Amino acid sequence: MLSMRIYFLLLLSVVFFSCKTKHNACFEKVWFYDDELTEQEQLENLRKYGGATEYRFLAASFLNLQPNGKFTSYLSAFDYGDWKQRDSTLILTTHNKGKLFLEVKHVTPKQMVCINRTSHKVFRFNGFVNGIASEQESPFALIIYGEQSPLIMNLMLN
Repeated sequence: MLSMRIYFLLLLSVVFFSCKTKHNACFEKVWFYDDELTEQEQLENLRKYGGATEYRFLAASFLNLQPNGKFTSYLSAFDYGDWKQRDSTLILTTHNKGKLFLEVKHVTPKQMVCINRTSHKVFRFNGFVNGIASEQESPFALIIYGEQSPLIMNLMLN
């Protein structure tokens, strides 16, 4: 029984430190808003997380957390700035010094559930590896080769 506990603690340690060894590695992804929630997920938002589902976002709403501590996003509008993780909270500091605090309730390599501390809305995101070699190649970057990104320009105009 003791060896089973040690094995379990060792396994938990490996999982925990795999997210901690590389600074913010679990979050460095492109996260797309999940707008196709099941009835169970909507109830979970209320009961487990104590917040309502955010209905203003679409499947095209994204949060691109880059390894260099920069982010771009299109949630209510396009924005960009710096991000960091403090305990279980993602702190997004926008280019105009506004702050968005997202309390992370659940994170796996493929899904993140967080709560906007201001509005108490629950955000569910699906995560995708951001394997783009440079910012110039990224469709989520603000500038591509000195010009506005076509994706970002389209989001800003609509």
